[in-house]
Amino acid sequence: MNGVTAKKLACPDDLGALDLADHRLRCVLCRREYSAPDGVFDLLPLQSLRADSPEVERLQSYNATYSGRPDRAWLQPLRVLMAELGNRYLYSWAARRIDDIAMGRSLDILDAACGDGILRRHIASRHRYVGVDFSARPLVRAARYYPADYFRGDLNHLPFADASFDVAVSLQSFQYLDAPATAIRQIARVLKPGGHFLLTVPNRGSFKYRRQGLPAIQRQKFDRETVRDLLSPDFQVQEIAARGVWLPFPKIGIHLPGTYRDSLGLSWTAVSERLAGK
Repeated sequence: MNGVTAKKLACPDDLGALDLADHRLRCVLCRREYSAPDGVFDLLPLQSLRADSPEVERLQSYNATYSGRPDRAWLQPLRVLMAELGNRYLYSWAARRIDDIAMGRSLDILDAACGDGILRRHIASRHRYVGVDFSARPLVRAARYYPADYFRGDLNHLPFADASFDVAVSLQSFQYLDAPATAIRQIARVLKPGGHFLLTVPNRGSFKYRRQGLPAIQRQKFDRETVRDLLSPDFQVQEIAARGVWLPFPKIGIHLPGTYRDSLGLSWTAVSERLAGK
């Protein structure tokens, strides 16, 4: 963890500053300590650690599907291939938009729900990238293959100080949240004035999901208006588009880039700017 990132960290329970000593972080307000098992600091709030919390239930579901997959090194090329076949159109879109916003500058970027950190390989190296995810195992893989600063955290209680980032990105994650509006407010809080938020979510009206249905683990469903309504209290929406199209190969998610009409586009992609005073 570099010194710049350390200054951005905050206790997820009370937003107190975190001091680093002896490979542990300690909140200056509540004195709670945070460790880094497997090299990734666990900054989950106490609320998310309760056995009866919705967050624990969500994590158990996630572990049973995505993050609990085998972690053998020889599988990494296959993991990358599958991620690129499925989501390259989103990685490339996000990287282009970041370059448009940066205009040659180096930016502080938060990847909210970063998973295995594959977006890192698509973003220019001059940017300062930080990844946060609710599940620990993908973060360990991310740190191994795409070196950067990664933290375990909850999008509803982001462990960062106010106005820490120029851009926040969240790709295909908000459909899993119980309280997406809370996560939006948190992202607005950690963005600098004039900061941008790039969001993608599955398009419930796309041909693929009308044919196959949405996975049961997805708690939220999105159309163009629900995306706009979700963002508008905290952000000025600059662009919403239906992007990507599905090739119906059995058992392999192959998605092609491009912008399509609402009935075909796989995902809603949105670019928004933090409202003043948020």
